[in-house]
Amino acid sequence: MKVLPRSPFFETSVKNYIYGDAVLEYAKAVDATAKKYDIDVIFIAPYIEIRRVAENTDRIMIFAPYMDPIRPGRGIADILPEAVKAAGAKGVMLNHCEKPIPLPQLKK
Repeated sequence: MKVLPRSPFFETSVKNYIYGDAVLEYAKAVDATAKKYDIDVIFIAPYIEIRRVAENTDRIMIFAPYMDPIRPGRGIADILPEAVKAAGAKGVMLNHCEKPIPLPQLKK
């Protein structure tokens, strides 16, 4: 099932400016703000923080910053879509300015 934010919505990311506990602290503040103002927020979390943010928030939509078009099997350095979903992400931000993707790969 597709998860789509209600319009208007807000999107935020920490990129690599903060990490660890600071990411969770920021996510909780975003979650509280989303609740207070009844808005949808896409929170793009670092891969390593997806599960922790998902388990400690309930209003924001957690997205991964990228995934690879692969299936389970070989490829330990690749980002497996099933693993992103299992960690608690509701979506993936594809083809953004920091990770442009050629159209044929995007279609996969």
